[in-house]
Amino acid sequence: MPATMKIKCTKLNDEFTVKIRHGLIERLGIEILRLNEERDSEVLLITDEKISNLYLKKVILNFHQCPKPEDIRLRICELFIESGEDSKNFSVVPKLLEDMSGLGLSKNCIIAAIGGRTVCNAAAFAAGCYMGGIRLILVPTTLGAMIDSSIIGRAFLNLHAGKNTAGISYNPSLVLCDIDSLKTLPPEEYETGIAELFNIAKSCGGEILRFFERGEVSDHIEKIIEGCIQFRSSYE
Repeated sequence: MPATMKIKCTKLNDEFTVKIRHGLIERLGIEILRLNEERDSEVLLITDEKISNLYLKKVILNFHQCPKPEDIRLRICELFIESGEDSKNFSVVPKLLEDMSGLGLSKNCIIAAIGGRTVCNAAAFAAGCYMGGIRLILVPTTLGAMIDSSIIGRAFLNLHAGKNTAGISYNPSLVLCDIDSLKTLPPEEYETGIAELFNIAKSCGGEILRFFERGEVSDHIEKIIEGCIQFRSSYE
């Protein structure tokens, strides 16, 4: 069943909304306009080449087709980073910031990051740094990224000294977990994500673990993601 959750972050004295359901990426324009109160709207889409080929045209079409006030002026920009662990390093952040500045984006800009862990972490860093912080929407497209993005607002990137050495605390305004995006994952990446969920399920037990024991994971994936997010967020 679709879920809408409020995640509280006591460290930042803030909270944000997580939505888990089908078809969210294709409704991204509606979700952003619902969140935004400005008549002059700038939206920066940050993604990678694979996700761009899958979704970008649909996302931009939704922005233009969704109902909105007649006097709203909407500007949509796009930036791309390479996916994968090799790109999950701090050097990606200065380039994003320079590109954002080159686009002339203002403090009112909203970043919408669509992709896996690398895209979501890099975009969160950029959102936290640009002009002292701008609004951020995360649209994770892998199971691991869905869990990471939906607990307390934080992002990690790699340094030469080691993995996840650079970190920032910065809450998104909204996290959209689109279950349909899981269909596009390579089998090995999907199975790796399921293994991550199973490790969390072993700790939280109850109904979530029983879904694994009965072999009903695919039938209840939304409920499993919701339960894993609730469990992890309660311990952060």
